[in-house]
Amino acid sequence: MKTIYLKSTLILICSVFLSMSVQAQDWEWAKGQTSIDAAQVTKIAYSFVDNSIVSLSVFEDAITVGGRVISPFGGANDKDILLVKYNNNGDTLWIRHYGSTGKEV
Repeated sequence: MKTIYLKSTLILICSVFLSMSVQAQDWEWAKGQTSIDAAQVTKIAYSFVDNSIVSLSVFEDAITVGGRVISPFGGANDKDILLVKYNNNGDTLWIRHYGSTGKEV
């Protein structure tokens, strides 16, 4: 009798969860970084203070961000670091490029 009660309860719980409508969130904006070869966004941080987003990228070849082309300081195959800050509308606020000749990462 106890197993029938447990099975019935489990079926009821599953039915309730499955009948709930699942709704995906809508995208407000998305930004891409264009690179010929290797560029990877490794970290993203969100600020609740000004609703901004900062992305940290590592790149080896020229990369285009916000219409601006940025090349590694040491030339191709030289890993540099790129920080980009976006506002809550996805507009680029600033870009910071860190590196020197040689691979920093």
